[in-house]
Amino acid sequence: MAELLVKRIDKGNPKPEDLKAVSKQLDKYPTLYRSAGNLQSNVFNEILRDCVNSIFLKECAERQIEEMKIEFRLSKFNFRRKDADR
Repeated sequence: MAELLVKRIDKGNPKPEDLKAVSKQLDKYPTLYRSAGNLQSNVFNEILRDCVNSIFLKECAERQIEEMKIEFRLSKFNFRRKDADR
C-alpha cells in the first residue's frame, strides 16, 4: 500500500488525496520517514562516496565529519561506510 502511494506522489502534480494518504501513513508509521529521510546519513555517505578514489581525502572527510558530529551533537550517528577501507 505505502509503495503504491509513494509511486503516485513521486510524479508531477500528485492528487491531494494521495498526499493526504501518505501523510496519514507517515503519522501512523514514523519509522518510514525517519529511515527514508535520514539526512545526516545520506549527506555523510555522499561526501564519502565522492572521496572514494582517494584514501587521503576519505580520511580527511571522516575526520571533518567526526568534528561536525560533536558540533551538531550527533553522537549517536554512525556515518562510516560499511565498505570503508581500514
